[in-house]
Amino acid sequence: MQVKIRRALGTFNSAVFRFAPKGKFVNRFSRPGDQPGQLRAASSIVDGKGRVYVCDIKGIQVFDADGRYLTVFKPDASAFGMVFNDKNGLFVVAANR
Repeated sequence: MQVKIRRALGTFNSAVFRFAPKGKFVNRFSRPGDQPGQLRAASSIVDGKGRVYVCDIKGIQVFDADGRYLTVFKPDASAFGMVFNDKNGLFVVAANR
């Protein structure tokens, strides 16, 4: 049986929380910090093709569906929102501060 997972963001908890479709808590991943895979103030989350993209003040961190850190990329400005289009293209909202 395949279970679809919904994700929620704990902005000041520095974590991504996973919930089953009916709201049952599954687990959480990440923790506070400045190292790869750690979060400081996550502000947005998008799931694209099984990967989890988390917009954080350090950049956009990418995790696999199980919460393992994959990579980070840093836009030229501070990213604070993002969305995928129907062709899986990532659009990022950013501002110079």
